[in-house]
Amino acid sequence: MSELLDELREHYRVTYGSSDIAQDDLDGKHVIVIECQGEQAGMIAVHVEGETVTASRLYVRPAHRGHGHARTLIRGAIAHARSHGAAILRGDIDHEIEARVSRATGARPVAPYGAHADDPTTRCIGVSLSARRPAPHSPHASPISQESEGRPSSGLPFPSDLASR
Repeated sequence: MSELLDELREHYRVTYGSSDIAQDDLDGKHVIVIECQGEQAGMIAVHVEGETVTASRLYVRPAHRGHGHARTLIRGAIAHARSHGAAILRGDIDHEIEARVSRATGARPVAPYGAHADDPTTRCIGVSLSARRPAPHSPHASPISQESEGRPSSGLPFPSDLASR
């Protein structure tokens, strides 16, 4: 998982000129990792704050893009948020992929928040967890869920179980 975070940090440096990802960035967050062909293909981190769950650090390795892994990771974050009784899952996302992510997940714009609230390249979106939509899944991947310390987490449904939620 640390390799994925390092790659994301480098992506931010190349794309934006700097990275705000600290070494302890995932501490206290639930991290969902997706595996494909025996390697970690992507990740998303979620942090529960009462009825709001914030998703961050969505990343899929370039070699694994285009197979629905980001959608599967977001669906896992939605399932995690629901399992904690949250009313909304929110996240900030690069404006270039906002439309695709919103279409795939049913996300809508929410009030700007956090460190990137005033960043013109970032959009804040959220998914109301009262609406239930079927979850498509990628036939190419096997998602797993991990806490930031790398321990397996139990009880998180993936991916076929998401359709019933």
